[in-house]
Amino acid sequence: MISKPIVYDENDNKVVEEYENDENKCSSFWNLQDNKNLENLKKKIKKYYLKIQNYTCCYCKQTIIVDHGGSWDIEHIISKSVKEEFMFTPENLALSCKDCNTIKGAKNVLKNPNRKTFPDLSSDYIIVHPHFDHYFEHISWLEKSMIYYPKENNAKGVNTIEVCRLDRFLFKKINLDGEDLDSGYFEAINDLNNRVQEAETNFEKAHCLKLLNDVTNIGLAKLSGNELSKYNL
Repeated sequence: MISKPIVYDENDNKVVEEYENDENKCSSFWNLQDNKNLENLKKKIKKYYLKIQNYTCCYCKQTIIVDHGGSWDIEHIISKSVKEEFMFTPENLALSCKDCNTIKGAKNVLKNPNRKTFPDLSSDYIIVHPHFDHYFEHISWLEKSMIYYPKENNAKGVNTIEVCRLDRFLFKKINLDGEDLDSGYFEAINDLNNRVQEAETNFEKAHCLKLLNDVTNIGLAKLSGNELSKYNL
């Protein structure tokens, strides 16, 4: 959970006011190229959340120790194209890796998509919110294998994994594009098998068994030369 949202100074607030006072304001304001003050504010936002998040994506928890701004995206938790009025709201901003940002896109994250005021409670969201939720209360993570699964009966965990396609790490590890089964595939099988045996709840065991079944079927399909399209990967 992000401990403290960014606080704007006087110059920052001038940019925000410029946007909010524009009768024709729209999300494209964020990408203006000739607004020096806006560019400075965006750099400040990125630098702030990069530090407070300890170089860690708010959705997949990858840690990427890179200061170059091009390696990260400023994430609008409620997409700016959906709710442009929250574009500069500090609690609507975080830092994500480019893949999570792109995959999540403008998908709905709100229980009430028609809400007018900014939703400032965890209960207002259907995904794990970087400011309002403790990530690992909702999602379990096998860091070595990059395998994610929701806590028992945890809808936010399920939704976050689906919205950001966090299963992409597992399928990258098993190398879907390769013709043969490589070491990454067998490591994933081994890790999942171990996790099934170590699981403390039937829910966790069932989820890992499902992943193990999916990975096994993918291996069988690759060995037999069948198409993988039915796995929706």
